[in-house]
Amino acid sequence: METANRASDSDGDGQSDRAEYLAGTDPNDSGSRLQINSIADGQILWSSEPNRSYTVQSTTSLVHTAFAPLASGQAATPPENGFADPVAAQKKFYRIRLD
Repeated sequence: METANRASDSDGDGQSDRAEYLAGTDPNDSGSRLQINSIADGQILWSSEPNRSYTVQSTTSLVHTAFAPLASGQAATPPENGFADPVAAQKKFYRIRLD
């Protein structure tokens, strides 16, 4: 991938073509991206692609943006992965990182 394309976003979905390449998603399809699909009762579901692994992170405040890992090395189970937060009663913000 050329350096100039690293910052480009061909499908306008807010994720760079380079990030989509690394995540195994299609940089020309705005519906194909690494994203959290739902969070309910501590169950986090996100889109996944083959041969990838993910880290689930959380924080209780976006002021300091100190996300702590809840689980790492979560192997892909396409088309969707899931993780149950053992301490879901707290108000939390989540993010999924590609390993």
